[in-house]
Amino acid sequence: MNEKNAATDTTHFGYETVPVAEKEQRVGQVFRSVAQRYDIMNDLMSLGTHRLMKRFTIELSGLRKGHKVLDLAGGTGDFSLRFSPLVGPEGQVVLADINEAMLAVGRDRIIDK
Repeated sequence: MNEKNAATDTTHFGYETVPVAEKEQRVGQVFRSVAQRYDIMNDLMSLGTHRLMKRFTIELSGLRKGHKVLDLAGGTGDFSLRFSPLVGPEGQVVLADINEAMLAVGRDRIIDK
């Protein structure tokens, strides 16, 4: 578990101890570096089970035509792409993520559809 050490203002990043101020930048860089391959990595690391979990989540969402969706921390937009046909042209899906590289992948994917 990553816990902040108040006495020295450090925290854990993987197996390293880093200044708290540096951790956010490092996490951001990790996601920027994998953005183009993020979904493939999820497929490999979960042996494809994350697709089943996503499908289950979408089925439980209860979304219908005209609904509005905020896909927060939406990364590459895989949920947004699945939400869009459910809410239809009467609805709205907004994709948001703190990492610009992940959003760029999502934007390109959405534009290509």
